[in-house]
Amino acid sequence: MGRVLLAGLSDAELDAYLAGATFKRLTRATIVAAAPLRREVLRAREQGYAWVAGELDESICGLAVPVRDRDGQTVAAMNVSLATGEFTEAEAVAQFLGELRVAASRLRASSR
Repeated sequence: MGRVLLAGLSDAELDAYLAGATFKRLTRATIVAAAPLRREVLRAREQGYAWVAGELDESICGLAVPVRDRDGQTVAAMNVSLATGEFTEAEAVAQFLGELRVAASRLRASSR
């Protein structure tokens, strides 16, 4: 969900955040440098979702989408967490992305 929230920032805000960020390796897959994390955040921004596998905990992967306000600004994120190895990114996207987007849209609509 963090990548989705970061993807909602402007480029300047993202760069400022990354410039001051402290990185901590939690697993072998954890990204611990600004440049590769920025690439992943920009990828999430472009795709409209983020996929993270084994970076926070080796046994967990997740798919996250933004929740936007009436003006289209990202104000929150929602996700589905899965056991690592149960789904590839493509499989998770095929099975869960549509439902996540619908749920996020409903939250947006209910806030009016």
